[in-house]
Amino acid sequence: MDQFLECGALRYFDELKKQGRIRNLGFSFHASPDSLRKLLKIYPWDFVQIQLNYLDWYYGDAKELYEILEEAEIPIMIMEPVRGGKLANLTPEAEAILKEADPEASIASWALRFVMSRPQVQVVLSGMSNLEQMEDNLYIFSETACLTEEEEALVKRQRTNFAPR
Repeated sequence: MDQFLECGALRYFDELKKQGRIRNLGFSFHASPDSLRKLLKIYPWDFVQIQLNYLDWYYGDAKELYEILEEAEIPIMIMEPVRGGKLANLTPEAEAILKEADPEASIASWALRFVMSRPQVQVVLSGMSNLEQMEDNLYIFSETACLTEEEEALVKRQRTNFAPR
């Protein structure tokens, strides 16, 4: 981060933004909450991209990163909402819990809807490997159905069963 700040890249990109050659200036973030706070103080960013999914929300620092950006009112782009496909392939116990709650929903849809339930999220890079996943993603995002309070509670209550296979 210090190298980036010292090399002049931010000044260069800011000048391009002032010239209208860049509309929105942001960054993809892969560090600690303290580093994020530091970066937010040095420039009025238009967006930040973070890794966010329910596994990292409950067991990592995704919730804290999200809350920092929410408080700063910075739009958030999401990468890894299904954690590289791991949250689409859960333990049999976890899949059974989700299928009982919503037999028609794909397992991946729970992870995508979890992310969509966060108001500061503006863009979700869902990822997909085949036509079936693409069609499922299109269906999920066309419905824009966030998790209900009951579904969110189900994910939270059962999170210890959600370890990916």
